[in-house]
Amino acid sequence: MQACPAVSKPIRSLNGVPYYTDKHSTVIDPKLRAANVAANQPLTDFVADVERTAAAWLSSRGSDRSPAECGLNLLRHWAEGDALLGTFNTQGEGSQRWNATGLAIAYLALRHALPEGQEPTIAAWFAQVGAACRKAGEGLKNNHLNWTAAAAAACAIAGNDKDLWCWSIRTARHCIAEIGPDGTVPREMARGRMALGYHSFALSPLLLIAELGLANGIDLYAQDNRALERLARFIVTNARDTSAVAKLAGAKQKWNPAKLPWSVIGARRFSGETTRMLSTMKDATDSYMGGDQRILFGA
Repeated sequence: MQACPAVSKPIRSLNGVPYYTDKHSTVIDPKLRAANVAANQPLTDFVADVERTAAAWLSSRGSDRSPAECGLNLLRHWAEGDALLGTFNTQGEGSQRWNATGLAIAYLALRHALPEGQEPTIAAWFAQVGAACRKAGEGLKNNHLNWTAAAAAACAIAGNDKDLWCWSIRTARHCIAEIGPDGTVPREMARGRMALGYHSFALSPLLLIAELGLANGIDLYAQDNRALERLARFIVTNARDTSAVAKLAGAKQKWNPAKLPWSVIGARRFSGETTRMLSTMKDATDSYMGGDQRILFGA
């Protein structure tokens, strides 16, 4: 890892820029999207810095404490500045929950470098951030609720908040129950030409929660006759040829089959052809999931 980056000003509030121009949120205005990326850049950069420290710490197998000390110092500075606890518009709330998830997952790796296993200031902050994400997203539906639950789950463990943890598991069970017998999710199928992409985006947070659940004695993979595996199989089966999904969604799919960040988890937990196809995926990095998935969740 390179030298520890300088601590940045904590981002307390964020007004994102909505960039979809149709009612199904499938048509993107490039200028508006660029404006949203710019508005998020300070937060995006900070998350990337923290996740790089977690990856470097894990890659060293505990032999180099400097990346962990760097990452923990970055997080402590933001915790002391009440980052992510200000005001957000609807677009900003999405960034809040996505990035809170990534940061909490990275912290769960970094905190193993601490003698006592946690850092009180950072832990208390994550509990607050998780509660804020829950409050903002509790009434949402589709993948937004999935990500709200993931943020709550990761922050609950980071902040040792049992009530927040229990809520995240209840919510994840509700989201998993919406997966149909054929592996489809009606609310994501309604996304027209982006239906397959949003099935994948909806699965990522559920797999994060499932992994956190297993570590805490809860098996979400078994729920509803292995619904998570059905969803993964639906995505993988249609990844190379989206014509069947196009018929179901009523629109030709806009889809990138090379990016399945949840493929590392999926390849470990699922079976048969699903596992074989997932093991060939090259792009397994996602800031919302904590960074490099091969380092975080690989063997």
